[in-house]
Amino acid sequence: MFNSALSRQQDLELRYRSAVVRDLLATGVRVARSGGLSEVNRDSVTTTLAVGLGRLYEIVLGLRNLNLYGRWAPQPGDTGSTYPETRLDLLSMHDAVFDFLSLAPHGLTRAAGRGLSRINTDPAVPRFVSALGAYWEPTQGGRASSQSTTGAWNGIEDAVRQTPEEHAPDLLGGPNGEPAEYLAWRRAARASRDSEQSSASEQLADAVEAIWFTLGACGRDGALGHPGEIFAAEVLPDRTVSAAA
Repeated sequence: MFNSALSRQQDLELRYRSAVVRDLLATGVRVARSGGLSEVNRDSVTTTLAVGLGRLYEIVLGLRNLNLYGRWAPQPGDTGSTYPETRLDLLSMHDAVFDFLSLAPHGLTRAAGRGLSRINTDPAVPRFVSALGAYWEPTQGGRASSQSTTGAWNGIEDAVRQTPEEHAPDLLGGPNGEPAEYLAWRRAARASRDSEQSSASEQLADAVEAIWFTLGACGRDGALGHPGEIFAAEVLPDRTVSAAA
């Protein structure tokens, strides 16, 4: 492991980028979960979620490189970069992030550990991430996705149709390994709703929120070195940081 102390400029940049991700994800999750999606705004809100998730993965992969190799190396082609020559797609970044964290040294809190377990064992999560990739790719300056926006949203709905019905969680967590801390947060957000079956947008919001929360918890627990703690302080919602204190 390298001494991954940040300069003042790097510290400020990390805080800024993490806060931008927090705001993107908070906005997308709030609108998707509240039932505010329509044909008019569906693509813009889903793109917000995809960009927030992609930027989240980029930060975590950069922190991984900083912790392991002593350099951020966030751009393909940089000297000594641990990234491949071509930009990773969203699902490949997801796999790289969670493969790394699954091998992280012990010492994670129960919340982070159960969050990783849920992400790594819930088959719906990679399906949602893959579907969001159709919204992420056109924002990266490459060629536009060959799918229409209707086709891209169909990928979200297909992920929902393949997802088993969610059962009531017990006091120790949910059936997919969700941490009890995360479940409490999610139940609070759902307090005003009594529907038995979440819509596609609500389940998408749940999956993105679970990834967001888990990566923040891993950073808070030191899996990404000291800069990861700075990242967690900015990327997690204030109520989550307070609850974990």
